[in-house]
Amino acid sequence: MTTLTIKIKPTTTIAGSCLQGYVYATRAELTAVFGKPGNGDDGYKFFHNWYVKIAVGEELGTTATIYDWKYDEVFPADKTIKWNIGGFSQNAVDAVRLALAGQRGILNAETVEAWYAR
Repeated sequence: MTTLTIKIKPTTTIAGSCLQGYVYATRAELTAVFGKPGNGDDGYKFFHNWYVKIAVGEELGTTATIYDWKYDEVFPADKTIKWNIGGFSQNAVDAVRLALAGQRGILNAETVEAWYAR
């Protein structure tokens, strides 16, 4: 059985990334995995955000941004919403989803094998 190590390092800012995909999660789940969120920018484009580097296995680290793009309100921490994932490649989406799978207790051999097969 393959063992998968995921390391998450918060960072203060990421320049030049762009939208790569989405994930459905609660703010509470994201906070449990990625730490306390930033406070967004101007209260219009997004309210919460995370800038992180995620190292999966022996990988050096994938840069990812996670943010609640252009919602009209701040949702309760336990409400599932669609979060944008930014980065420099599709690896950002994969890494965020993999980290959340670990938090949700659904990280299994199939998930790990799928990661290494990409």
